[in-house]
Amino acid sequence: MIWAIFDVYDTIEAQDGKKTATRRLAFSFLLVAVLIPSTLTLFTTGLFKGAEFLTNEYLNEDRTKTEMNEISIELELYKSYYGTYPKEYNTFISQKPIWGKWKADSWKNPYKYELLDSLNYKLISAGKDGIYFNEDDIVRKN
Repeated sequence: MIWAIFDVYDTIEAQDGKKTATRRLAFSFLLVAVLIPSTLTLFTTGLFKGAEFLTNEYLNEDRTKTEMNEISIELELYKSYYGTYPKEYNTFISQKPIWGKWKADSWKNPYKYELLDSLNYKLISAGKDGIYFNEDDIVRKN
């Protein structure tokens, strides 16, 4: 790109003189050195921040709901084998190493598990605000 600018400079100098060519060269350097990198930086930042917003606002909720459904399936299998739901959630997920990812939801908030009685449980995600027991919580019961 810089080579092309100097080529244009030589052409303008031959046609309009050194003063006009120097002014246009300075403007070209301004474009190449400042405006184009700034525009690309802003575009890239906007793209990544937009993706982060989309993930936090929409995708994390779907991922958390899907994960809570998977956890519920495994809790049902546990109940059918042992006759009751597990008393402690951490003990339950530590039974298989692959379940270690079930410690927290998509926002990295730990799940709350509450055994209501031997036949009922409640699994709670704090939602995107990270505060339990308010309107954006995701609750899964059997």
